Amino acid sequence: MAVGKERPTQTGVGAGAWLRRLRRQWTALIQAGTAVLGIVGSFVLPPPVSIAGEPLWRRLAQFVAAVLIDLMFVATRRVRSRGRALWWWVALAGLGLAVLGAFGYDHLTRAWSCSYDGSRVIVGDEYTQQGREQRRQDPSAACETLIQNFAGHIEDIWLSDGIRRRQSILAAVYVGAVALFTICIVAIVEAMAQVDRTGRQIKGRGRAR
Repeated sequence: MAVGKERPTQTGVGAGAWLRRLRRQWTALIQAGTAVLGIVGSFVLPPPVSIAGEPLWRRLAQFVAAVLIDLMFVATRRVRSRGRALWWWVALAGLGLAVLGAFGYDHLTRAWSCSYDGSRVIVGDEYTQQGREQRRQDPSAACETLIQNFAGHIEDIWLSDGIRRRQSILAAVYVGAVALFTICIVAIVEAMAQVDRTGRQIKGRGRAR
């Protein structure tokens, strides 16, 4: 009995089509997330880095923005009948919280970092033995001077656990601020779209008369 080529099952074809559709949709969402991050990134910069290693904060914020855009547009379809007033309130609430988050993030960044070599680096909350000795010798020295004395080796001055903890907190606040600005932007887009739809409906009724 000859064995021919197996035809792809309907399940396999369906799964392949679903994956291709998901890939296209995800690409569009990532592009939208990148656009939002570009807008937010013009005034909310990613946290500075002190410990070696590539930070994932920007990519994480981009992922969160893409997921929120999708969830927000799903929500708009479910509550669209409630009118545009809802989305203006969501936009205002998101903007208020986002601005508070941005100010808090900026305050923490300035409090937990120092300038060195033209950029800012995160410092820890507890000195190492070498750091305590240096601080004891010059109690009034600014953190910038302290870092210069150690040629920029932050972990020789502050314990790495404290540096990582502050980096994690700043990263969480940064991603949270990006998320709130994303909600605000999507809500504004939906509110404006509803205004445009209402205007077209009014024009259509006028022409029908």
